[in-house]
Amino acid sequence: AAMVEAAEIVARERERVGPRAPGGSFIVHGYFAPPGVPGRMAALGLGLVAQPAFLYHWADTLERFLGPERASDFYPLERFIEAGVVVAAGSDAPVADPDPLVGLYAAAARRSASGRVWGREHGLTPGAALRLYRENAARLFSWSGLATGVEPGRDADFVVLDRDPAGLAPEEVRGARVLATFVAGRRVAQPSVQGSR
Repeated sequence: AAMVEAAEIVARERERVGPRAPGGSFIVHGYFAPPGVPGRMAALGLGLVAQPAFLYHWADTLERFLGPERASDFYPLERFIEAGVVVAAGSDAPVADPDPLVGLYAAAARRSASGRVWGREHGLTPGAALRLYRENAARLFSWSGLATGVEPGRDADFVVLDRDPAGLAPEEVRGARVLATFVAGRRVAQPSVQGSR
């Protein structure tokens, strides 16, 4: 209901303000996709900021409150993407695990910490999940100056992984390891010799 209300408030405000209405608005969370809301958001140019790691950490608990069918429908990100909504992903740390590989895994495998699969039909390919954290985040937060790629002469924040998540099966994503982390082009962290993260 809150998503429906938020979309309608934005629609009314854009009617009132007219062409001066700013772009770059988004809804945060979007746990469920009420009928018609993804299409309405796309028509309004509203993005969605999601935290797929919530599925990994919370799906089992949600079942107790909402039942298995509703818990399986938690974070149906593909519905928003198919409707044309720009979906970006983050962690909402410290509420959930800040490791983006956990979110990538949850968005692709739809598997919670208990090992159960929730709404497999909502799973994204690892490549599509990676785009939520990379170019979609830069696109949705264009005001932040985030770059969509690494280019000579530009400061860059990035990690070096031991494999490309986009080329993995959903269940293999969590096996990727961080080899180094760079902020503004400077190496700031590297894992221990054992390769733990």
